[in-house]
Formats: sequence, structure tokens, C-alpha cells
Amino acid sequence: MADERLPLSSTLRSLKMRDLEGQLSAIAELKREKSPKSLQTLLEFLCDESWFLREKAADALMEVGASVVPELLKLAQNSLWFTRACAARILGRAGSPECTARLVELFADRNRTVRDSALDAILELAAQDGGESLAISLVAIPPGMRETFLGSLRKANAPFAEKVVGMMQGRNPAQDGTAGVEQERESEIIDVRDIISRPGSDKPAQ
Repeated sequence: MADERLPLSSTLRSLKMRDLEGQLSAIAELKREKSPKSLQTLLEFLCDESWFLREKAADALMEVGASVVPELLKLAQNSLWFTRACAARILGRAGSPECTARLVELFADRNRTVRDSALDAILELAAQDGGESLAISLVAIPPGMRETFLGSLRKANAPFAEKVVGMMQGRNPAQDGTAGVEQERESEIIDVRDIISRPGSDKPAQ
């Protein structure tokens, strides 16, 4: 995941020339406008090196809500580590459980702050559907990554982690004892076919 900066728009370049108070006023005004251009400028602030300005822009985008989710999903995948972390945090507040799969992928990020932000966001979204989307997402990822995630989830919220594991087992027989039962049945069928196919197996016993 490359650290790529978004090119600064002329609007953002102009805002960056203001003092801190002027920048904060600009962020508040952009939030009130909610036009496509103003929202794009707020998203660009998430790539700013100033932690304070990123946080203020993030707070504004949380209040904007679902309309910025598609762009946040892009930023969560392709931007600087601090932008990925910001995007994850906003998705936890403004997103829906459908964002969970992308956040689970983000949990594999090399940066710990990004991973922590992704986990916090996942827990927030799980409150909306009881963890159903999380269980679906975990079944779909490699076992090693799944166990790593579940280990962190158990540390954060052990009862909820066990609930999710139970939901996963209901969706994937390989996660519980039913897999062994199915394999045993398949073995029995093979054995019967093998007996039938042996030479002389159709002759009556002497």
C-alpha cells in the first residue's frame, strides 16, 4: 500500500496560506456548504501533515455522513498512513456495516495506528448489525489473517469475539465439528463403491 499524497487543489493551497484560526474557520464553512467541491476540499485536508487540521476535517466529515463514504474507502486504501487511519476512524462513525470488509483488509496494514483505527471502526460498525457483516468478512479472509484479527478482537472485547466466532461457525462448516461428520460420510460412500467395484463382488457368497 503506497504512501501517495493527493495533489493539492487551488482551494486547499489558498486555505493553507491562512493562519490557524483562518483554516479552522474555513473547515467550519466547508462543512456548512456540503457542496461536492467543499467536501472534496475537506477530504484533501485528511492528507495534511498537521494532525490538528486532519482531526478537525475528520470531525466535519463525520457530521456530513454517508455521502463521503465512497471517497473515504478510496483514501483508506491508497493514501498516507495517517490518512488511512483518519479514513478508518471516519468510516466507523459515518459508514455502514457494508464497509466492514474493507476495514478488515485494512487491519493487515503495516502501520499499527492504522490497524488500531480499523479495529475501533469495525467495533463501531458491528454495533449496527450485531457483528453479522464482520462474521461474513472474516470467513472470506485467509486463516492466518483471521486468527490474528480474532486475537486482537478478543483483547478488545472477548465476549463479542466469541459471539462472532459462533456466527462464523454457522456460516462455514470447516470452522466447527460438522466438517468431520461430512468427511466421515463421504468416506463411507467411497468404501461402499469400492466394494461394489471389486471383481466377483456380485457373486453370491458360498
